[in-house]
Amino acid sequence: MAERQAAKLGLTSPERAVLLAYSKMWLYDALLDSDVPEDPLVAGFLFDYFPKPLQQRFSEPMQRHPLRREILATHLTNALVNRVGCAFVHRLMEESDARPDEIVRACIMVRDVFDLDEIWRAIDALDNRVPDDVQARMFVDIARLLERAALWFLRHLQTGGVDRDGVASLLARCRDAAHRLAPQLPALLPEADLEALSVRQGELVNAGVESTLALRVASGGISVALLDIAEVAAACGRPLEFVTATYFALGTRLNYGWISERAAALPTPTHWDTMARAAALAEVARLKRALTTSVLAQATQATDSADAQTLVDTWCGQHEAALERYGQLLAELRASSGVSLAVLLVIVRAMAVLERA
Repeated sequence: MAERQAAKLGLTSPERAVLLAYSKMWLYDALLDSDVPEDPLVAGFLFDYFPKPLQQRFSEPMQRHPLRREILATHLTNALVNRVGCAFVHRLMEESDARPDEIVRACIMVRDVFDLDEIWRAIDALDNRVPDDVQARMFVDIARLLERAALWFLRHLQTGGVDRDGVASLLARCRDAAHRLAPQLPALLPEADLEALSVRQGELVNAGVESTLALRVASGGISVALLDIAEVAAACGRPLEFVTATYFALGTRLNYGWISERAAALPTPTHWDTMARAAALAEVARLKRALTTSVLAQATQATDSADAQTLVDTWCGQHEAALERYGQLLAELRASSGVSLAVLLVIVRAMAVLERA
């Protein structure tokens, strides 16, 4: 493995097939040993497993099927591994220290919030209509959304104190935010983020992808922020659209995009490097929510994106000294070469100073 990595060679197709099979057997056993098959979140998967005529005629007896747990474990395993690969669950275990069943449960939540099944089916329907590499990259983009959003849910659930009713409430808030805000993103994003989104969407449209699907795929990286926005809006009692405009306007001022690029480029050769990066990113996400809440605490009757920008400008004026030091630090870091965990930790500390200012 070390020799192949040094030579930048991957696994052969037969090797990947063997790993895929073993990863499915391992995940199946983990799910069967958990309470996931009893979770109301997965109830619909049992019906999906059977042909439609059987669903219509035997929906009630299906619930008493003697192999109900085994069917659900099999179906969940295939649904996840076939979509995102054999290493996905293991990678999230390293980043979150969560169990396999917790990761699967978080992935189901992301699937429901962002209607991923619908997006996957739409990408599948592009067979022989767009170039293979375009279709493959679209799947990668959605897998990245699934990974980041699943980590978000895992961090929230790991904080403790979230019962079944709390999970249902959290899902409802996030689903509402995703459904309401995702189509409006082009109107809510600041200029820099909108330009990047438009470029990616344009590439997909030029390759033959329908515009609405192209927007949903292109906005995958941004869509994870809608989960934070849903939580901030619920905590502050402010309209989702206004919170969105405030969140992104503040993000432009504090260079969230550059921070995300630096974090994504971090090498993680060991388990501890992975854990350290994950912890730093979790703190960055918390600080983004806290700083947005701080800005919104000044709000009076502001409700539109223009007022949100004014609100951010006012907040920046009140934190001018701290923001000047923050800007100088980012300028020094941007001028430096290389990417390291130390850089990310310094950024986290600088953002924490803004929170206390």
